[in-house]
Amino acid sequence: MDTDLANMAQQIGRARCPEDIFGTLTGLPEEQLRAARGIFHSLSKVIHPDRYTLPDDQQLAHRTMTRLNGLWGEARIKIAAGRYTRDRGSIPPTIRMSTRRRAYDVGTLIHTDEVCQHFACQFEVNGLTQSGEFKIARVPQDNDLVRTEAQALRHLRTDKNFERLWPFVPEIFDSFLYDDGRTTPRQANIISCMAKTYSLEEVRREYPDGIDPKDMAWIWRKLLIALGFAHARGILHDAVLPLHILIEPEQHGLILDNWVYALREPIDSGVYLTALVSAYEAWYPTEVFARQPPCPSLDIFMGACCMVSLLGGDPITGEMPAAIPGAIASFFRGCLWPAPQHRPQQAWDLLNEFTQLIERLWGPRTFRPFVMPAR
Repeated sequence: MDTDLANMAQQIGRARCPEDIFGTLTGLPEEQLRAARGIFHSLSKVIHPDRYTLPDDQQLAHRTMTRLNGLWGEARIKIAAGRYTRDRGSIPPTIRMSTRRRAYDVGTLIHTDEVCQHFACQFEVNGLTQSGEFKIARVPQDNDLVRTEAQALRHLRTDKNFERLWPFVPEIFDSFLYDDGRTTPRQANIISCMAKTYSLEEVRREYPDGIDPKDMAWIWRKLLIALGFAHARGILHDAVLPLHILIEPEQHGLILDNWVYALREPIDSGVYLTALVSAYEAWYPTEVFARQPPCPSLDIFMGACCMVSLLGGDPITGEMPAAIPGAIASFFRGCLWPAPQHRPQQAWDLLNEFTQLIERLWGPRTFRPFVMPAR
């Protein structure tokens, strides 16, 4: 592990607001912006993934660059609004906001991604206090992506099997424009959150040599259930990536998060992806860059990349460690064909195929405890 990268990743990872990285900025807004941009470029030179060749360094650089991009976006917003250093959070530590549906108590910033800031929040549903997540677009230009998530999750909820399959996707409670009176209104969603979850990014970080294929098996099966459910309703997730797949280790729970890139019936409508996660650009298949309308095999391709990475392999080339059973390696190679029409298109069929494969390899399925460090 590169020492400079590790130190920088630790510093950026600990930051709770842009001031922790860009420090005190003085002068007019344009002077503050110029100074912050200089710091951003200096840090980017150290942590840019292209600087590194070792897979672990590249993964850490990708994660750190994503976090830095989020902080840089927050800094620009606060400078433009004249709020930089005046409040060290984009939203006060705890505020109450009300919509036509209900009131929400919004608390601390959890994390920031390329599109949204994520805050913890609490609210009442049928007299019971519920914890959730307040997601708000970092910039107004991304309001349409946040609306896309709300539309996709609401559409999934109309499925007759939703009550059986809801644990695999977030529940949408509200969607509205948040106007603080100081900046252009930004779209926000209130969604459910699962307790004690870990992203596959965190799993990969905890198991740098890869997890046991038997542990990967339950994650892949549950991801295919989530995808099969969505595809049956005509929704493609379009960003099946490690940071969007959350697992609950103790009970083997899984939730496919962050539906801001989702498309509905893209083959019929002719729409194609117009936004992607830049830190994972190399994980997307070629049809995305050819601006072809995506089909279900896109989600399957990206999900397979996640599993290859979990097993300690290379998600870009599809190569896996020699210790991985040949039947497993061959299965995922079949999901990673460059041409989308050659890949599996039906997540439900693929789930049945994979279930039969692992039962041939290991016999009847049994519960295997999976351990992640306590937070």
